[in-house]
Amino acid sequence: HQNIHEYYSTHDIFVLSSLSESFSVVTAEALASGLPCVITRCGGPETFFPDFAGRIVPPADWQALASAIEDVRNNLTEYPNQKIADYARELFDFQHVARQIVNVYEELV
Repeated sequence: HQNIHEYYSTHDIFVLSSLSESFSVVTAEALASGLPCVITRCGGPETFFPDFAGRIVPPADWQALASAIEDVRNNLTEYPNQKIADYARELFDFQHVARQIVNVYEELV
């Protein structure tokens, strides 16, 4: 866990090919590392995935997945690494998440 950022920094693209995810911590980590991503619409990560970070494809569609990977790989300069990282770091920042939890509790009370 201590070296996860180093691992992501040695890659150009993150790919999540999943049929079902409740959230997808690995996608959040990849975004926080500034990686453009190709993910499947699998229930979790598309809820926080911004358009500027890559592509979302249907699950179990290997042709769409392969095409998206090739497209992102061939157009890496169109995916702003720093903007991707800043977005994810702000969204998943401890203070931001804590505020969201407090807001839910306040709405319930």
